Amino acid sequence: MRLKSIDLIRGISVLGILVMNISYHNNLLTGYVHFDESLLSDEIFNFVQSLFADGKFRTLFCLMFGAGMAIQYDWCQRHQANHKDFLKSRMHWLLLFGVIHVTFIFGGDILVLYSICGLMLVSRLPLEQDILLQKGKKHFVIGSVIFLLLFALVVAAELESDSLLRSSPEFLEMVSDWRESYANQILNQISFLIIVLIGAFILLVWQPLGLMLVGVYLYRSGFFRHRFSQPTFRKLLILAILTTSISSSPAFFSESIDPMYIMLLSSVSAIFVALIYAHLIIKISEHRSWLVDAPSACGKLAFTLYLSQSIIMALLFRAIVPAIYPDFDSTVTMADFMLITVVFTVIQLFFAKWYVENISHRGPFESLWRRFYMKSYEKKKMKSLS
Repeated sequence: MRLKSIDLIRGISVLGILVMNISYHNNLLTGYVHFDESLLSDEIFNFVQSLFADGKFRTLFCLMFGAGMAIQYDWCQRHQANHKDFLKSRMHWLLLFGVIHVTFIFGGDILVLYSICGLMLVSRLPLEQDILLQKGKKHFVIGSVIFLLLFALVVAAELESDSLLRSSPEFLEMVSDWRESYANQILNQISFLIIVLIGAFILLVWQPLGLMLVGVYLYRSGFFRHRFSQPTFRKLLILAILTTSISSSPAFFSESIDPMYIMLLSSVSAIFVALIYAHLIIKISEHRSWLVDAPSACGKLAFTLYLSQSIIMALLFRAIVPAIYPDFDSTVTMADFMLITVVFTVIQLFFAKWYVENISHRGPFESLWRRFYMKSYEKKKMKSLS
């Protein structure tokens, strides 16, 4: 039986990812760059983002990825299917989708890294609960230490260099480079893909793999049905407040630090906030209303919505906006980006609910992905029987 709480958490997490990615959809090279004189609205949005959004939705999505792998593993056990062949077929095709996505649409893709982590997770799925949790914590701690070291190195370099501001020649040059041509954008996105592929096994894979292991553990422990106990919830709340206060402080003291690097620091505290979000969302999922049903529908179409976010944002920021408003890069504010995010989120909510109720519980990209990996799995199955 499909758990509504899982769909709801997955739906909210995929919608929340756009909050963090929106400025990079506009320009992958710069993200959001501050004005020479900081805007009050920017400071407010930075404050809210650092406390409630930075890394939190991506962490939630990662936990749900692990839970989804556990669900697929259980399906294999019930149907006496080879879970390694089945899940590896899924991850291989997800990797291909990711490579296409990062190359031609959005360089900030997460599918490549998640599919690599998923392939590594396959052999760990049969582990006992205590070992799963132990390995999850170990991988997360290692990944967090790596991210903290990277953050320290970046901050040291940033403090010695001039701040990137709207009026700076560096910003204008990066905008010109990005806007030069679509071919040039592809080259920049391929460079990001190469960085991810090179860094994945050394630096990037530890933390998301740890979160996925924790996601498997939570699913098997019954968390998505029963939530945390009140004592556990209170401990997580205290840890979330303490760690978020620490991880958010650099954003308040220096605007020169790129928000992308702030996310390295905030990813450590994000696990506690994400678990609190999950606890509260599970409680909300017990009620029935449009505000619950619509995000739950988004959870069923998470793959489709994630890719469609990139496709539509690419069309908007690379074709439509430059044609209508040539000075957009030099004048856009965080308030503008958040307005676009809110409008598009509402569109996704209405679309997902309509699609699930009238078309299918499986989105178009989910259906395409399933067709490909099932065909690959059947070939492996036939080969093993011959």
